[in-house]
Amino acid sequence: MAPAAKRGAKGTKWTRDPQLGDLVLARVKGYPFWPAKVSRPEDWDQVPAPRKFFVLFYGTKEIGFVALQDLMPFTEEVKNDLVNQAREKRLPKRYAKGLEEALVEICNAMMSCQIHLKPQNHLKLEMVCCLIKLLI
Repeated sequence: MAPAAKRGAKGTKWTRDPQLGDLVLARVKGYPFWPAKVSRPEDWDQVPAPRKFFVLFYGTKEIGFVALQDLMPFTEEVKNDLVNQAREKRLPKRYAKGLEEALVEICNAMMSCQIHLKPQNHLKLEMVCCLIKLLI
């Protein structure tokens, strides 16, 4: 029998634990989900925390430990949802500027690590990132 899938934020199923370098949306108390990258705590002179994932938040350059249930894989669907929220101005104003920077940074990171993507997918990613820059 296959192992049970792990649940992350909003019922998101993880088929594996997030790995070093994975692009994610991470949430800490009092803030909305924010684009982040799974990093090594040792690179920041931090001691690993049990059952937590160390992330670097895009835009703010802040770091933190986040539980699996507060992580969501940064997928095409998630990215499109964030673009729609920005377009419809459903994001809190106090986070809009920082989130703009974070979205641009995570899209650039996605493009730089998408060498293995099919050309048509890479083109879609570039168009979405350009749309984000225009909307925000």
